[in-house]
Amino acid sequence: WIRKWFVDLRLEDYTAGAIDSGYSKLLLPGLGYGYATNDFPPRPLTGHRTGVYVRGASDVFISDTSFVQFYAQSKRIFGLWKGGRVLLRGEYGTTFIDGLDTLPTSVRYFAGGDVSVRGYAFKDLGPEDEFGEVVGGKHVITGSIELDQRVARDWSVAAFVDSGNAFDNYDDINPATGVGVGVRWYSIVGPIRFDIAVPLCSTALWDGRMHQRDRWWLTIMGRLKPEWTVMRANEHLRALSPGVLDATIPPGYDPSLVDGYRRLRFGVVPAGRGVSRLRD
Repeated sequence: WIRKWFVDLRLEDYTAGAIDSGYSKLLLPGLGYGYATNDFPPRPLTGHRTGVYVRGASDVFISDTSFVQFYAQSKRIFGLWKGGRVLLRGEYGTTFIDGLDTLPTSVRYFAGGDVSVRGYAFKDLGPEDEFGEVVGGKHVITGSIELDQRVARDWSVAAFVDSGNAFDNYDDINPATGVGVGVRWYSIVGPIRFDIAVPLCSTALWDGRMHQRDRWWLTIMGRLKPEWTVMRANEHLRALSPGVLDATIPPGYDPSLVDGYRRLRFGVVPAGRGVSRLRD
């Protein structure tokens, strides 16, 4: 095992979802341990890699919030028949904190992506705000099982199942699962993977909410004024947002959602190739 002490200083201006944003200053001391062993790289038939760390921050010294996190990730490889092997991967992370609203996005947990739950976009899984935007959570649990079979000297094929999610409460765990197949090429610079995965727990793009009268979106295409940058235009729209939203609260709007509506902000994004939620 290799022990590692570390200290991380972070200054972060973050946005999570539609309404959660803020500025954070964190001093994160921590302690980590790592262990790795394998045979016959770059395609070992047996191997084990594990990494764990604990880190935390305190609002008594430099940081503007207090929390403690523990994270562990492990991968095991077992040889099967000739040319066959199975790969097991898992991760677990937890946060001890009173309220998530003071935790910046860089230290929240998300799931999804090629080293998490394949079939879902990177950081596409986790707790959502009232507008359906993923904002990250206090905890994460994911796992994967992959069967890999060599078919040529430097090539193998694989089939896998990944599952897991990020969440705030253990009573609300809702695992998302992806299945897929892949090809592996063991090049002179290391293994190169190509995977195709599909989600088994996906919902429709608009999640069946098209019939709701309080569900809306607005996209306007235009050109910036001369000498205006995207950043300047974005700041200008954000400054105008509170007045516009206060004046347009829908009649009969659910009182529990009014505060969230008021905290929405209009923004500007580059659109030289158009705007598409499907493509994004």
